[in-house]
Amino acid sequence: MSCLFVIKFAVSCVLPWLFIAPALANDVPTVKSAETLQRVASPNLLKQLKQAEPGNLQIPFELNGTLVEGSAITDEGILFDVYAFVGTANQIIKIDLSSEDFDTAIILLDADGVLDDNDDSNGSTDSTLVYRLPKSGIYRVVVRTYEVAEQGTYQLSAREGTEKDLKKSEADRLNQEGVLLYRQSQFQEAQVRFLQALAINREIRDRLGEGTTLHNIGGTYFKLEDYSQALEI
Repeated sequence: MSCLFVIKFAVSCVLPWLFIAPALANDVPTVKSAETLQRVASPNLLKQLKQAEPGNLQIPFELNGTLVEGSAITDEGILFDVYAFVGTANQIIKIDLSSEDFDTAIILLDADGVLDDNDDSNGSTDSTLVYRLPKSGIYRVVVRTYEVAEQGTYQLSAREGTEKDLKKSEADRLNQEGVLLYRQSQFQEAQVRFLQALAINREIRDRLGEGTTLHNIGGTYFKLEDYSQALEI
């Protein structure tokens, strides 16, 4: 069943239960909340990072690691590892972090501080971060648990990204911003983000992303009681 058919069916039958909310945390591949950066990269964690002495890696790389008792830990009880790599100006990087044991989060930093972060990605508790590096130099990747008392093994990889990866990341970010606005009942503002995400997903031919965004758009039009628009997308 296509996403568009689901939207038409929901509008024609007026089934509000079908769109209680648009795609939530498990459906949208970005961060959990607008405060994630502050939580993921807390001041105490950043202070401790200055004392870390990571070795320099070269992209691409793949490695396995473990966060357990004895690993570096923040004052809040969050376990973390730090890795450094050499990057060049305007280089696009794609970093993936996965674990079957805990909810992952990653942070990208340069010498000046936090550049970007990611928690949930691709409808899972794994993390993906795509970023264009602003200058040549040493960058650090922080691997951490999202919650206190989590631990286990993880897989971290980094490779050269593409313009398509970067655009997909932007679409995912817009989609998540729309979800957050939807939860705050700011439906018009949410729809602006969803429509921007839809345009990017269609440009890069990301059918899965397009389907998720169409679902969100349909649910938001339902909240706005603008059923004719839902039928047109």
